[in-house]
Amino acid sequence: MSADAISDDRAAWAVVLDRLEADANAMADTTGNPAGNATETPEGDAAERVESGTGTSAGEPWSPPRGLGPIPAELVARARSVHRTQLAAAEYLEGRRDEAARHLAAVSAVPRGDGADRSRYLDVIG
Repeated sequence: MSADAISDDRAAWAVVLDRLEADANAMADTTGNPAGNATETPEGDAAERVESGTGTSAGEPWSPPRGLGPIPAELVARARSVHRTQLAAAEYLEGRRDEAARHLAAVSAVPRGDGADRSRYLDVIG
């Protein structure tokens, strides 16, 4: 593989990692989950080499990039760091989902109807 091809692969992988990192950090900023600082997404020839999108806005699905070879060794540590940030974000969101489910279950336990024949007390302590 030529030096230019290696440089292009590294640049393309850096773009992918930048986008994944920016997405994870944007989620962290939105939710208040401390997971790092947002980075800007670079533009240019390397970005054009990545044939499919990596999901850079909320609600946009992510799909793996095509046309990239193995990740260059010098980017492996960064990729692992991005992965840890993503795992922390997923764990945080799972906790929020579980908390919302508990709240929904508590609200759903309150009887419905006109309540004319029922007591109207709500235990706010326990």
